[in-house]
Amino acid sequence: MRRSGHDEAGSDPGGGTGAESAAASPSNVTAAQYQASRSPDREPPRRPRRRSVPTCRCRYRLAIVTVHEQALSALRSSRVTLLTTDVFDTLVWRPTARPRHLFVTLGERLASAGLLPADVSPALFRDARVEAERRARREAYRTHGCAECTLEEIWDLMPARWRSPDRSWADDAAAEFELERTTLRAVPDNVELLAEARRRGVRIALVSDTYISPDPLRTLVESAGVPLDAGDLVTTSSSERLNK
Repeated sequence: MRRSGHDEAGSDPGGGTGAESAAASPSNVTAAQYQASRSPDREPPRRPRRRSVPTCRCRYRLAIVTVHEQALSALRSSRVTLLTTDVFDTLVWRPTARPRHLFVTLGERLASAGLLPADVSPALFRDARVEAERRARREAYRTHGCAECTLEEIWDLMPARWRSPDRSWADDAAAEFELERTTLRAVPDNVELLAEARRRGVRIALVSDTYISPDPLRTLVESAGVPLDAGDLVTTSSSERLNK
């Protein structure tokens, strides 16, 4: 059975009736009317107006505080007696995407000083240094039940043929430490936190998961521009054979 013309038109997507859709189609208007409806001079449809954010919501947005401000508020409340903080990426930071990128720079320095074989590129040196640390952590886990190793243990596992007969790995480890010392930068906001804690008589403890020993780590932090007092505690996972 043939359906009626009204049924064939159906309902339009906007919710109008079939008759309305048929009346608006090009077959039911003159060519001039159809072209006029498509003219570029025709005013484009307006986008629906976006609802403005109520003033009360804006107030809530302005009330957001940072972690730094929260920490300062806690210190000023006189309820805090001990401030503990991480070191890397908290008190100090390296201007590199990843810490291992420094190993490329170290390889370049050692190569330019003639302390690496000619066939060892900086990238190859970086890969060897990363692998030596991985092996040192496995050895530490087997020996101590924890994968926290020291810088000296890492360098002991560097390729033996790279070792200069008149130079020990301790010298190269010292070169890595010196590169760290000249690269690290302080995080000003958290330096301010330490100063505020010290003014209020709050004890300070630096706790870091690192292969660097506490005394050398203290040197690195102070060289980066973070003042420390003799009474400030510095402890590392490698010295305790225990991570955080």
